[in-house]
This record gives sequence, structure tokens and C-alpha cells, in this order.
Amino acid sequence: MHVFHGYVIVITRARKGSFKNQKSPMANKITAYFTQTKEELLRVSWPGRETVIKHTLLVIGISLGLAIILGGADYLYTYGITLLVTR
Repeated sequence: MHVFHGYVIVITRARKGSFKNQKSPMANKITAYFTQTKEELLRVSWPGRETVIKHTLLVIGISLGLAIILGGADYLYTYGITLLVTR
């Protein structure tokens, strides 16, 4: 028991498990979200290792091809502008 400006404050300990079923609505939503996410991830049909490797190499190849094309276009435009400006 504590006395604070004339008021008596009684501090008691909660019994074990007394707040167990008293979740806030936000906690219920968060728990439901993670439960549903876990269930959904268990239903996902994940690709095999070979498919992942093939698609990764395809993405790398396309990225390199586009980089070469765009780099070449940039070089040609820069060269063309340089020719126009220096004349």
C-alpha cells in the first residue's frame, strides 16, 4: 500500500493467467494475419531447383543484353551529339 497526496494506492499482483484471454483487438488481428500467412505459405507450390536456376540465368541474360543495347545506344547518341556540336 502506498500513500500519494492523501490517496491510498493499493498495488496487488495479478493472478497467473488472469489476463490470458484478454487480448486487444489489434493483437487478435496481428495474430490472425500471421496465422493466415503461414497457412498460405504452406499451400504455395514452390518451383524446383532447376526451374529457379533456369529463370535466374534467363533474367541475368536479358539484363546483360539490355545493358549492352542501351550502352551502345548511349555511346552512339553521345558520339552523334559530339559530332554535331564540334562542327
